Amino acid sequence: MKTVIVYASKYGCTEQCVSILEQHLKSDVSVCEASQAGKLDLQSFDCIIAGASVYALKLRKEMQAFCTQNESLLLQKKLGLFICCSTPLKQADYIDHFYAPALLEHAIAKANFGGEIHLEKMRWGDRMVMKLVEKSPDFQYPHILEKEIQQFASVINNP
Repeated sequence: MKTVIVYASKYGCTEQCVSILEQHLKSDVSVCEASQAGKLDLQSFDCIIAGASVYALKLRKEMQAFCTQNESLLLQKKLGLFICCSTPLKQADYIDHFYAPALLEHAIAKANFGGEIHLEKMRWGDRMVMKLVEKSPDFQYPHILEKEIQQFASVINNP
């Protein structure tokens, strides 16, 4: 089975998650940034995995564009969808806010892979917002959810 992972990352966490996912997949895997996906022959892949980071309650625009432009093809393929988002980790259906209902219904695997905060990579405005958020008494530093990535890969690996 030929698989492609198409992703969009802002500060690198999604790229880290894709790397972890790639290690757990048992197929011939290609990886491509969503902004470059137009150069791919998506028809040649049996499975397409799409995922991106979520900031300010929005999926990366490159991923939104990829999904919109390729929706009919995605609905013909084995499909996995994920987000990288540090909040709210406890809501299993949080991913449902970011992809089209038809894609969500068709996807065999859906997950939130968690997230990490890299203040040193953030733009000034994002860094200031994070410093305010960190002061909240309920704040906990987020992390990548490797178990979620492994479970997602297990579903994709099943014929």
